[in-house]
Amino acid sequence: MTRRRMSWCGSLVLLAVGVPDAHAQDPIEGAPSASQTGPDDEPNEPDAEPDSPGDAPTAEEPKDARSRPPLPAWRDDGWHLDTLAGTQFPLDVGGRIQIETPYRIRVGLDVGFMPGPYQDAIQAVLVEAGAYDQAQAEVVADSLSSAFALGVTLGWRPVVREGFFFDAGYHYVALGGRSTREDALASASGSPLPSDLSRSEEREWTVRSQLHMVTIHLGWEFVPVEHFTVRIRIGGHFTGAANATITPAFDASRVPEPVLRAFTDPSEDWLEENLRRHGHLPSVGLDLGYRWM
Repeated sequence: MTRRRMSWCGSLVLLAVGVPDAHAQDPIEGAPSASQTGPDDEPNEPDAEPDSPGDAPTAEEPKDARSRPPLPAWRDDGWHLDTLAGTQFPLDVGGRIQIETPYRIRVGLDVGFMPGPYQDAIQAVLVEAGAYDQAQAEVVADSLSSAFALGVTLGWRPVVREGFFFDAGYHYVALGGRSTREDALASASGSPLPSDLSRSEEREWTVRSQLHMVTIHLGWEFVPVEHFTVRIRIGGHFTGAANATITPAFDASRVPEPVLRAFTDPSEDWLEENLRRHGHLPSVGLDLGYRWM
C-alpha cells in the first residue's frame, strides 16, 4: 500500500517537471509533440484562397503622377487632324483643314468667300474714316464682290497642356467680277475718257482685283467633348501687293486697244493704290470643328 502510494506521488512529480511518464501512452504517429507546439498555438487552418489578380499589391505610384490630371484632348503625344467651319470677320466665311504634329507645330489650309454684309461693313468703315468718298466707295465695292479667299498658315501651340496658339501665313484673295458704270469709274479714278471714246451713262466696265496678304493670328483652342473642337482667334490681314484689271463689259471690238488702255491703265493704278493703302483688316474669328485623330 505504501509502495503504490509512492508510485503515484512519483508520477505526479514527473508530470510537474515535464518528464513523460514511463507508463504514458506513446504519441500518435504524425501528431506534433509538446516541444513542437507552444501553449498559445492554434490548430492549423486550411490555407485561404489566393487573392484575385486585381487584389494583388502593386507598387505605389509616385505622388506627382497621381495628382497630375490626365492630358486633355489636344495632348502632344501624336498627330491631330481637324476639319473646321467658321468665319474671320470681316474677311471671309469658309472652312479649314489643320494638321498638328507631335511637336505641336500646326499647318492649315483655309478656303472661304466674303459675304455681302462683310463688304458693306468694310466700305462703311472706310468711308466714315475718310479713306475715300461715296463715288469711289461704289467702285471699290464692285471690286470686292464675289471675293474668294485661299490661305495657308504655319503655327505653333507652345504650351503642352494649354490651347493657346499663334500662326502666320499667306492669303490670296480674288475679288470682283461685277460691272461698274463708266461714269462712276471715271469720276472715282479721275481718268478722263479719250476723245475717241464718247462718254455713256449706260456703258459698264468689269472690275477685278487680286490681293496678296500676310496674316497673323493669336488664339485659343478648346476640346470640350471628345472630337469636338472650338477655336477663337484675333489677328490681322495685311495687303502686301494688289493687282487690278478693268475690262469693257460692252462690245469694244471696234475700239482700238490704245484708246481703251488710255482709260483703263490710270483707273487700274488708282484702284491698286487704294487696295494697298486700305487693304489692312483686323479680324475676329470663330471656328467649330471635328477632330478625326
